[in-house]
Amino acid sequence: VITEPPGNPKYCHDELVELLMEGYSVPRLTFGQDWQFALVAVAPQVRDSLVISLGHSAIHVAAVLDGEVKAIRRIGFGGERAALFLQKMLAAKYPQLPSKLTLFQAQCLLQKACRVAVDYDETISKLSSAEGISKHDFVVQFPYPKVDKRLLQE
Repeated sequence: VITEPPGNPKYCHDELVELLMEGYSVPRLTFGQDWQFALVAVAPQVRDSLVISLGHSAIHVAAVLDGEVKAIRRIGFGGERAALFLQKMLAAKYPQLPSKLTLFQAQCLLQKACRVAVDYDETISKLSSAEGISKHDFVVQFPYPKVDKRLLQE
């Protein structure tokens, strides 16, 4: 099973098939898009849906009606750009940090802190109170380098 993005050029698909079949003697291949596999695995009986696939470099939104894909769109914003954005925002907000937040640290923070609201209105109403915010609030301790106390005394 191999997943590929929507709109993958045919020559890329064909070269991969040739490489796997001839170079590695793979007997069979199944190609598909990750959102299609997820839809079939999670809700095989659903005929109409709007599927949102959040990827590393892009978001794909697919409209499925009567079991057929009617439209699919690519948004050029994915997890990597979200982590870069978070990294830049934290650097701007906290310029006193002794070292730059790495992209890996930003990605870990993004995965830990960010959520997708299933019901946006309900989520906003819960977060509108101090009690609601305190339930979702957490502290991030940025690692500071160790300072030699002898240098501080001089």
